[in-house]
Amino acid sequence: MKKKIWIPLLILAVLVLAISLRLRPRTLEQVTGFAPDDLTGLSTSAREGGVSNGEFYSDYYKTASLTPEDEAFFELLALVDPLRFRPSLWPFPRDSVNTNSLESLSLLLTTGEDFSSLSIYDNGKVLMHVSGGFLIYYLADLEPYDPLFSYIKTHGEKT
Repeated sequence: MKKKIWIPLLILAVLVLAISLRLRPRTLEQVTGFAPDDLTGLSTSAREGGVSNGEFYSDYYKTASLTPEDEAFFELLALVDPLRFRPSLWPFPRDSVNTNSLESLSLLLTTGEDFSSLSIYDNGKVLMHVSGGFLIYYLADLEPYDPLFSYIKTHGEKT
């Protein structure tokens, strides 16, 4: 009788362990596969929208394409480094995603021939663009988002 009770408990324990490992926060390097030392380029943009005086507005800010020779490259990397990404339970790319957000920023990281693109929304949703759609992540902590967004808005060119 006791053996029959342990089997479901063991299966449950393995399932809980697998889910907890899946939801463990990851660094940018773990998500993109790019080590910071291997990056050859970084581009960022930020979008801010809302309603002012009864009318919708949308402002877009873009930084220049930066390389390791630029001081701003390392300033941005220092702001990106604290970001931690928690994957969604669905591990497969999706065709479309609803973000429900008026504020976002985008990161384009390059290493020679390879690149990775992430869109990060103020509600914590993160979309990583992959062939076949988007992988969904969530920021483990929203606190590092605001300084990064403010930096792009302050140092970027409004278009």
